[in-house]
Amino acid sequence: MTANFKISPIEESVRPELERAAPSFEALAALQAVAKAAESDPAAALIRVHESAALHALQRLSRERADRVHGWSRPRLHDGRARLDDALVGAISGGRLAIRGRQPFHGVRTEGLDSALIVLDEDASRGGYLVACDAGEHLRIGESIFDRSGFRIDEIEIAQPLSVGSFQPIAARALQDVFDSSALVEEYLHAALDYGLLQGFSAAARTHVATRTRPWQGQSLAKATDDPHLVRRYGEYVATQHALEELLADATNAVAVVQADWRSDALGEAKDAVATARAFAILAGRSIINGTIELLGASATSERYGFDLFWRDFTAHALAHPPLWPSEVIGSQLLAPKKENAAR
Repeated sequence: MTANFKISPIEESVRPELERAAPSFEALAALQAVAKAAESDPAAALIRVHESAALHALQRLSRERADRVHGWSRPRLHDGRARLDDALVGAISGGRLAIRGRQPFHGVRTEGLDSALIVLDEDASRGGYLVACDAGEHLRIGESIFDRSGFRIDEIEIAQPLSVGSFQPIAARALQDVFDSSALVEEYLHAALDYGLLQGFSAAARTHVATRTRPWQGQSLAKATDDPHLVRRYGEYVATQHALEELLADATNAVAVVQADWRSDALGEAKDAVATARAFAILAGRSIINGTIELLGASATSERYGFDLFWRDFTAHALAHPPLWPSEVIGSQLLAPKKENAAR
């Protein structure tokens, strides 16, 4: 299967506004680039996710040379909101900003310049700051999960206040808009990475089934692809991937709309679409990878065919970057009474 996502005619009509609103990010192109990279090099795809999220967030803050940053960092979000106890926090004194705290860090490129840090003000109602600095000595690099390059949890930790003289204040409303927008872009592209991993796995599995998998002993079959049980199970997995494609197509349209027209209702719909696609990608991915390896036969467990790497990459990605809006959030929204019904 290939990623044949299309923006519907209604959403296509807002493309000029989308380009003016956020020229650094175009939903469909970004999804395709991440998914394609993830088929063969998931670590490189993850860098694309971080780069796109950083460019998008910094573009909204009108920062010049946003494409040259070494890495970027924003507070960890809880139900879409940043908390002072889980973020870098700044206090202004004598015209300088003293920063302390801890929050996630995402590398973008090795040859970049300073890192871009989004810092909360010690009084959250004041918003926060955008700071460019060399974060090297404050980085805490996590261990690779399952020994897979790139899939780890990195943080920036500043125990003793770091004083900087150059910073850009961000109003509270603008800061929340950046959090909402960058979180949406990140989660959307993490779903694309999951999809690309499944694409790469499916292509390798299809070749293995056709050339190496043997029929079960005792069956009078010439080849494994004549086994009706195998064909049925494989068909179920293909149908599952097609369902994921449709959910990603819905998410693509929703993200394109919210990028062109920043409204609370459009943002809510986009979050729902993206959260559903990511949750389904993780559920489907585990089922597809585990079930398909079972179908491929004992030979597929050999390291020389690399199917274990797909499982490790997929699982490591879910652990290092779990869903921002987990299934519990989706379920609670489904069970909550609709506003129009509650008003009756």
